[in-house]
Amino acid sequence: MSGIRLAPMMLRTILIGVGTLWAALLLVVGYAVLVSGGSGGVADFWLGLASFSGGQFILMYVVADHLIRVRDRRFPMALQMLASVTFLVSCSICVALLVFPS
Repeated sequence: MSGIRLAPMMLRTILIGVGTLWAALLLVVGYAVLVSGGSGGVADFWLGLASFSGGQFILMYVVADHLIRVRDRRFPMALQMLASVTFLVSCSICVALLVFPS
């Protein structure tokens, strides 16, 4: 069996690095769309909110869970659920606005 085997600590570091970059990209793009108030109107708001909440979820789930271990998982799980529900609702509204334009 040939191939490169990475140490678990190296894989964890790569996961945290990629997750941080991915979340930062979503957060910055979402914030820029929310603040810009472009010509898309209502759809821009929901698209920015979807991107921002998706970045928050990725940051909490991929990065923070690996860096900070807590004994009681109820509060972090509640925050992750809030971010994921916000993401799903705003994505659904974006799709609805694109499919059924007013």
